[in-house]
Amino acid sequence: MLSRQKRSNNDQRVRLSLEIHVRISPDLFHTEKYLKKVLGRTDIEEALKRLDKLTHDEALMTTAQVLKVAHNVDDKVTGIDDKVTGVDNKVNAVIEGLQSEFSLLLRLS
Repeated sequence: MLSRQKRSNNDQRVRLSLEIHVRISPDLFHTEKYLKKVLGRTDIEEALKRLDKLTHDEALMTTAQVLKVAHNVDDKVTGIDDKVTGVDNKVNAVIEGLQSEFSLLLRLS
């Protein structure tokens, strides 16, 4: 309620100020920018600028999260690669062992 009264008082002051400026110098209202400032329309532009900044910040945070996930996946793939290499080495060792056993059996026969 108090806020509405303040706005009403501010609106009355702006109207009175506009009336005085129009009577004193009608040339003051040739620019759109001046009118916007006098009428308080810059709040929309400021809100759009803040929204643009927030959108940019959100895009940066999303990119950072994607990068974090990508690094996590890379680490897991590297771990799996190491395990597969270990299994491959063990299989090769078994094959080499079987080949030497088979060679020994062939020599004995």
